[in-house]
This record gives sequence, structure tokens and C-alpha cells, in this order.
Amino acid sequence: MIENNVRWNFKVQNKNIILAVNDKVFLPSITSFFLALNLKVFSGESVYDVGTGSGFLAIMASLLGAQKVFASETDHESIITAKKNFYLNGVSNIQLVNKEYFDESLQEKFDVILANLPQFPCPPQNPEIERYTPTGTVSGIYGNEHVTKFLTKSKNKIKKGGRIYVPLVYASNPQDTLKVIKNHYKARVIATQNIPFGHLQYAIFDYLFKLKENGFSDFFNKDGFWFFKEELLELTLTNNN
Repeated sequence: MIENNVRWNFKVQNKNIILAVNDKVFLPSITSFFLALNLKVFSGESVYDVGTGSGFLAIMASLLGAQKVFASETDHESIITAKKNFYLNGVSNIQLVNKEYFDESLQEKFDVILANLPQFPCPPQNPEIERYTPTGTVSGIYGNEHVTKFLTKSKNKIKKGGRIYVPLVYASNPQDTLKVIKNHYKARVIATQNIPFGHLQYAIFDYLFKLKENGFSDFFNKDGFWFFKEELLELTLTNNN
């Protein structure tokens, strides 16, 4: 349920954002802020935010000048929270879509598509591991199941000259994700950060290390702490698409 008296206040790119706290909905992650800090939306552009969650990135796009924003989400609690957050931030140009990715009934294409989707690998059928990996964080045994689906679907929804913003997580089968990208897009790295392992990563460290040994994950140790690299990519369609 939403805790009505609890609010989080953020300032990103000189935009003030207020978010209601719901104990069943994730607050913006390190990656969400990484994307918000580097997101470019120009006045009058149309935006589609896939997997909006609390609505943070959709609100950010609206405040940066988007003419209209579509935000997809299927989780009931997230939809309730996102609607409340749109109201709290005074944005009226965001339309929620109850879809996992895109609403295929929408014929239009978009200037900007963005997504911060789950990119966390999880070994199958392991009850001990599942205790530490909430449904909203995992994305298949290699961690890139959702992002590769998103990339394949987005090529039909982005305008020529439009921009897709998506993080590339090096702990989650980055080479496979890059192959999908190269099939459809030109990619530009616009920002990079190193993220320290948290309890989720340490809970499946042995599994991650096996993925690393087999070329499906990339992370490193610095001064006794483990990190993985994350790049924010700006994608545009190739001439063949």
C-alpha cells in the first residue's frame, strides 16, 4: 500500500521531483538516476517509457519538455503509485499503458524511447537464491532477457532519427546484448559508471563467477570490492532499418 505521508524529493537536471513511497514498488535505483541525469528530451518530442514503475523517468521526460509521454507498466501497485506521482508532480501529459512493452494498437512512432528494465541474472529453480531476488529485478539466467526483447521490439516504434536510451549492464551477458544492438542500431556511449555489488550480487556470487568464466558476465575487483560496469547507450536506427 502507499504510505500517504511519506514522500521522497529529488532534484535531477534542475527539475524537482516528488515521489510517493509504496512499500510494494521500487524507488528509483542507481541506474534510474544514471538514466535521468543523462536523458535528453527536447521540447515537443514524443516519449515512450517502458516499464515505468514509480513513474520517475516518465515524469522526468515530461518535465524536460516532452509534448506527450506514454508509460507502460503491468504491475497493479506500480500503476497506482505512478498515477499518484504524476498528480504530485503536476504532469498531465503522461498516458499509462497496461502493457509489458509496447501497446501495439498505437500506430505512431516516437522521438524518444527509454527503459530501465530488470537486468539481473538468476539461476533457475533455486529457492535459496529466489529469497534474495525479487521478481522485479531478474531477467532470465543470463540477465539480458528483457532488454533484448525490448531492443527487438523498439526498432518498430522509434522514428527515423529518434533516440533510444537504455543501460548496458556488463554483469548480464553484454556481448549478446551488443549483438542484438548491432543488428538494428548505431550505438553511442553517453555515460559510464561502476556499480558496487549489493546483497543481490553477493547472494549469487558463485553463479555470477561461473557466468564470468564462460564469457556471460563481466565484473571486476578493486581494493577488495566487486564492481560491474554500466554504460548508458543512445541508439539510433541504422540505414537498413
